[in-house]
Amino acid sequence: MRAERNNPFSAAFGATFVALFLVVPGLLGYELHKSDWSIIRVTTSDGPVWWQIYLGLIFAIPAIYFWRKALRALP
Repeated sequence: MRAERNNPFSAAFGATFVALFLVVPGLLGYELHKSDWSIIRVTTSDGPVWWQIYLGLIFAIPAIYFWRKALRALP
């Protein structure tokens, strides 16, 4: 069974996942990289990884928009 293509909840969950996937490790000091033999390579740093946090916050903006749109579409 396949969900509707224009379902606002799928966009909301997707954008929220990407935002949290970037912000949480960034705050903990884990830097995510592309690896040659696996999907993700993780290295640690001494402090927060600011570029990752900023990118996650950028993804949080559409997540908020899609959540508002999805919750307004509820009956």
